[in-house]
Amino acid sequence: MHGEILDSINHLADHRRVLEALFRTFKDTPRVVGLFVSGSTARRSMDRYSDIDLGVVLDSDGAREKTWKDRWDWQVEPWFHRFDADHIKAHFVIYLFDPCVKADINLYTLSDLPAWQGAPYDPVMSHTEAIEDWCKRSNAEASEVAARQPVISNDDLIHDDERVWAWLVYVTQHVLRGEYYSAAASYPDIRYIIERWSAILRSESSFDVRKIDSRYPAAEVNVLSQLFPAPDPHSLRISFDQTIVAHERQRLEITKRFGVDWRTSDHAITRVKEIVQSIGQIVD
Repeated sequence: MHGEILDSINHLADHRRVLEALFRTFKDTPRVVGLFVSGSTARRSMDRYSDIDLGVVLDSDGAREKTWKDRWDWQVEPWFHRFDADHIKAHFVIYLFDPCVKADINLYTLSDLPAWQGAPYDPVMSHTEAIEDWCKRSNAEASEVAARQPVISNDDLIHDDERVWAWLVYVTQHVLRGEYYSAAASYPDIRYIIERWSAILRSESSFDVRKIDSRYPAAEVNVLSQLFPAPDPHSLRISFDQTIVAHERQRLEITKRFGVDWRTSDHAITRVKEIVQSIGQIVD
């Protein structure tokens, strides 16, 4: 099984060398009952900047703890940095190998293999059918979920719309008070709605930032890229103006597609726009 995976990255000599070394290390580690890859490694879509995602399955909690304690002594390829990623999940360590190959290494037991959301998974080595069965089930569930049309609630859309207009007033008041950093730090709450609606209009279950530069039309990426204000009034004003343009365009499309009966009145929208425009007294 591992031969196919290695052959898929023949064009990436450094990644192949590191992955081969990781396979050797953990195949010889006592009480390891399986190895699997995920992410772009499993999808066979790695490029020179891709991470290696490796799952190591131990036969018990005790064996995992022993292997985890030995993590600084693993005999693998030369590395220049490593750190525990336990802020994400337990038994997760990240190595940066020479010249610049990042490997995410997770230790599991058969009783706590990851959820299907991390699929696809591809078994590299398995001493038990349980690992291959888990891979197949997880991959099938992930494919099924990906094929489903997202369930859209009009009430959620209405609430999102109300939040955008209210939050624009809130962040504008911060700008007018001279609290530029606070306004910029609060702004993501608005951007997340614009991004989520972008995904909805593309019939995607959620907004995924990965490789959006190549997946989305350039014009849409350009609009979204202006929704990252710096903590200064000019940048904030541009982002707020672009938010209004983007949100109203999305709102119109969602009205056509889903027939939403918005609660935010035209008068309220006009007043919010006037309040946002008042930033001009600082910028102009």
